[in-house]
Amino acid sequence: MIDAYLRAFDRYEALKRFAPKGATMEERIGELNVRIGSFEGVCMNAYHNPIRSRSELDRVVSVLRRIRDTRGPELMAAAKALRQG
Repeated sequence: MIDAYLRAFDRYEALKRFAPKGATMEERIGELNVRIGSFEGVCMNAYHNPIRSRSELDRVVSVLRRIRDTRGPELMAAAKALRQG
C-alpha cells in the first residue's frame, strides 16, 4: 500500500503540472483515486481525506510503515493460523 500511495501521489503531481488550467481529471491507480479539479487529491475511498501535499503524504506513509513494522508479524501469524484452521 505504501508503494501505491507513492505512485499515486507522483501521478497527482504530474497531472497538476501538465493538466490544462481549470481541467477536471480522475484516474484510478490500484485502489487509490487521483483527482485534479473538484475534490482534488489522492484518496482511497471516493473523496475521503484526500492527500494534497507532500507533508500529508509523508504523514500517511509514516503511519503505514509503523503499522507494517509493528503489527505486520502479528497479523501474518494470525492469517497463517486462520488458514490452518
